[in-house]
Amino acid sequence: MNRDWYLKGILTAIALGLWVAILRPALLPRPSEAAGPARVVRSERFELVDATGAVRAVLGSLPGMMGSDGKGLCVYDRAGKPRAWLGFEDHGAIPGLYLLGPDGARVMLWSHDQSTPSFILRDQRQKIRFHAP
Repeated sequence: MNRDWYLKGILTAIALGLWVAILRPALLPRPSEAAGPARVVRSERFELVDATGAVRAVLGSLPGMMGSDGKGLCVYDRAGKPRAWLGFEDHGAIPGLYLLGPDGARVMLWSHDQSTPSFILRDQRQKIRFHAP
């Protein structure tokens, strides 16, 4: 009988030790959470996703957007198509703001030669409807 109690005691101690080792870290806050939010977050690219995991906005490098090395903020619609873009084209040389309609129409405000800003309205066939200057 003493042998049974001894064996049950050892098994209980082992089970309790495993329970504490496995569950205790999950119940306690992590050191980074306990210290509060980080003051600086650094990354080359941030993606904002909706509840389904679809990308709705990107901040950072946008390969293939506005040149080979576009960087900025791009907002996407539910179908994943770009609808608004604010940033720099090709190596930060050309700043711009683009609003893209679902039918292909565009509103563009940019400085192509880095000194003269331009405002352009294009229709769905990309025909320029208004250009200033």
